[in-house]
Amino acid sequence: MNKSELIEALATKTNTSKKAAKETVEALIEVISETLSKKEEVALTGFLTLKPIAKAATTARVPGTYKIVDVPAKTVVKAVIGKNIKTLVAGK
Repeated sequence: MNKSELIEALATKTNTSKKAAKETVEALIEVISETLSKKEEVALTGFLTLKPIAKAATTARVPGTYKIVDVPAKTVVKAVIGKNIKTLVAGK
């Protein structure tokens, strides 16, 4: 399911217009993005948790040339799938 399919499904499920559903989805994405950019966790209990994780600077070896390069420190987002979704997908 892509973004436009999600908007259409949300509009159908909530019996609202596609325009209202699109505004809701875009607002949700914006709020989640802003929260993660502040390095704060987003937790939707039973569904999904998004955690910003700080990765330390390190070195790596380039395959083929075996040259050692510096990898700078960065922040990545770790997604933890909730128990309800895991159970649903597993078909239990």
